[in-house]
Amino acid sequence: MSSAPHGSGIGRLITALTLFWLLALGVSWRIWGVEHWQVVGTLAAMAALGWWLGTRDVETRVYLSFSSIILLAATTMVGPVGAAIVGLIIATLQPERVPFSARVFNAAVTSTIGIIGGTTFLLTGGAADLSTLRGAGPIAMGLFVPMLLGNVAMALTNVVLVALVMRAAQRVPFGMNVVRLLATTAPAYAGYAMIAFLLVVLWRPAAFGPLSVLLILAPIIGARWAYLQYDEGRKAQRRALNALVSAIEIKAPHLAGHSQRVAELSAHMAEALGMRPHEVADVRTAAMLHDVGLVTLPTPLVRKTAEAAEFSPEELRLFESYPGRSLELVGGLHFLSGALEGIARHRDALHAGAEIRGSRGGTLMAHIVGVADEFDLSTQVGALGAPRLPPEPVIARLRSGGDAERQKVVDALVGALERLDTEEVTS
Repeated sequence: MSSAPHGSGIGRLITALTLFWLLALGVSWRIWGVEHWQVVGTLAAMAALGWWLGTRDVETRVYLSFSSIILLAATTMVGPVGAAIVGLIIATLQPERVPFSARVFNAAVTSTIGIIGGTTFLLTGGAADLSTLRGAGPIAMGLFVPMLLGNVAMALTNVVLVALVMRAAQRVPFGMNVVRLLATTAPAYAGYAMIAFLLVVLWRPAAFGPLSVLLILAPIIGARWAYLQYDEGRKAQRRALNALVSAIEIKAPHLAGHSQRVAELSAHMAEALGMRPHEVADVRTAAMLHDVGLVTLPTPLVRKTAEAAEFSPEELRLFESYPGRSLELVGGLHFLSGALEGIARHRDALHAGAEIRGSRGGTLMAHIVGVADEFDLSTQVGALGAPRLPPEPVIARLRSGGDAERQKVVDALVGALERLDTEEVTS
């Protein structure tokens, strides 16, 4: 769970959420009470084990959380109140560096989704005594389907609450946050549901009891190890990309920070345009490496772009060849395949009426990176030695002569700049 930022809006939201959680807990206690304290204690101990194993987020695509599996299992085994208690323990086991307001927010959210998951399970036909289920049909109707619906309710609740906090903190549109969070968390919740279902079946209908934990723990640890290896590979790739960016900045000191700024701005623009998470990651990579071809050009020529100097036709042709040189330099790296069109064609996108051949996503990527690059060069660097300009005339210039695709991208640029300004204020 992400830390909740500070602010009056955030404070009111946390207060309202805490009051709702206490009310829901009280109502659930009155209706269902809590039984199976021994199981609650065992699940809490397993949650502590999950905290010890840790949670891993791999490139925003793989999110492995043993504690989330335990919470989902608790919604079927110990009821809404028991699940709320387990959720509260899960939220309590956080690093000490988490601010108090974030602890309160996370505790309220995790305990609340436990209540909602457990309530949904019971209201949709979940069996009160899982040990009585025998055969595929009863297990499907008395456990699997209600558990799946409870999982959906938990996922939606979590996404909505986190999106509300992000809206209050960063003024990012609520709907955009919901879509983005669902895209990144839905696969994880589906995976949790399958593992939690196996745990519950082994524990109750199969009567293995707590021993069932050992039967599922080994593959989970194995999967976690595999994800860690994948994460290490991604880190190695990022180190290689950072080395390429450093080479650009050594050859062109006036471009220091340019690639990082363009990458951040491009990623925000891609999100505003509704691109999927892996597409946003490709856009960020393309923006980070859009200038990499400069390292193949003579250093005097590259540094001449920082001056208001005249270029001979031959120098200009050589300089304008850098996008193609970028493609030659990194085109053989398979992990960059999704970013190549943005790297190679970002300058073409700035020419009114120019045809950019390639996939639809690649064309949009080229427009995004091209507009972000031109904006940063004009406002932060000073294109070809010209003085830096305020944003307004640059945005107007980018709009002029552009087609409908360009207009959408420039609108996304404006929205991304507002978002970055808000993030600076709230950080």
